[in-house]
Amino acid sequence: MAERIAGTWAFLALACTAPASAQQPANSPTDNIVVTGQHYENKVVCRMEQNTGTRFPTRTCHTNQQWDKMREQQLRDAHEMLDRAVIETRRG
Repeated sequence: MAERIAGTWAFLALACTAPASAQQPANSPTDNIVVTGQHYENKVVCRMEQNTGTRFPTRTCHTNQQWDKMREQQLRDAHEMLDRAVIETRRG
């Protein structure tokens, strides 16, 4: 009986020390594939997105055209933020 309990504790100790990366899904190899053609813009693509504050990813679906527009808007926003003048806020 004591051996069974000791074996169970050893198993639990090893299971708890497993790397966290094993619990998260790896990026699929299709992330870098570029598709072109007449059906590209209307094809619906779903992605799993990780939300802050939860362990569970959310499935988000948009057409390729919508994904492209969102990506372009994010790039414009990032460039705009980087190009803004720096405002000095120190108190002296």
